[in-house]
Amino acid sequence: MKKLTILFTALVITLGTVLYSAMLFLKEGEQYSKYTLSYLVLTPKELSDISDFCKDKPSFIYSSSDGPKPVITHLYCKANKNDVLSYLSNEGYNSFSADTFKKGPSTIEIEGKGEDVEVITKLEFLTW
Repeated sequence: MKKLTILFTALVITLGTVLYSAMLFLKEGEQYSKYTLSYLVLTPKELSDISDFCKDKPSFIYSSSDGPKPVITHLYCKANKNDVLSYLSNEGYNSFSADTFKKGPSTIEIEGKGEDVEVITKLEFLTW
């Protein structure tokens, strides 16, 4: 009976997590912070890694794709521009313009003033 209770509990937790994740992907948008379930499910690897450079608490906004619109995830925090540029270069992103970097179907845009970056946006164009 104890094994059945543990199995049932694990099944309920797994099913709940899967349903919550599906709801997140289907929502138009989601605002969240680091180390939440939304963060684990929605945050692209690049923005997760870049958030380690943040001098303050990072926050994220996710926007799902719709037709030709890409998946868009914004990272809001202050980070050193040179750290972000170095990371993007090491990850294989090529400079498309002064503040835009491309790698395959992904585009990352950075916004800020001087040596600080304040917003990093990843656009992921879905390819079928």
